[in-house]
Amino acid sequence: MNITFWNGVTTCLKVFAPLVRVLRLVDGDQKPSMGFLYGELKKVKEEIKLALKSNDNAYQPIIDIIDSKAKDLLDTPLHLMAYLLNPFYLYEDPSIGTDGDIMDAIHTKKRNRLDVDRLNNLVYVQFNAKLINKQKRLKNKELNIDVLLASDSDASNAQ
Repeated sequence: MNITFWNGVTTCLKVFAPLVRVLRLVDGDQKPSMGFLYGELKKVKEEIKLALKSNDNAYQPIIDIIDSKAKDLLDTPLHLMAYLLNPFYLYEDPSIGTDGDIMDAIHTKKRNRLDVDRLNNLVYVQFNAKLINKQKRLKNKELNIDVLLASDSDASNAQ
């Protein structure tokens, strides 16, 4: 096989790999895909443009096909709002997670002044309070028996 053939295969893989990634996102059950679909399609178009070295004659027909398939199906206001409200696309700056000032402000001694014993006691009290409330709710549900659904022995006790 000649080098031209393999260059064509490589280009084909570079074009279709992003599209397959989007298809797997939509077909998969790992996460809801609606909020990611519009953004991923935008990313696919950019990746195709880069794969074809910004050659307008090469990438524009592919982009036109993607746009025609997505028209009125994937570019609805609902998809656009899901994209705009998705925090994944709102915070793209990778330095946010590694900024020392931000991390120091989050993890300060002032923010976490509880002793381990005091924290354990608070968790114990909160857990027991929720457990007592749950027991009270279950007890109230047992007392609220519908007279129409009660058996004859229960109905004789009803007023």
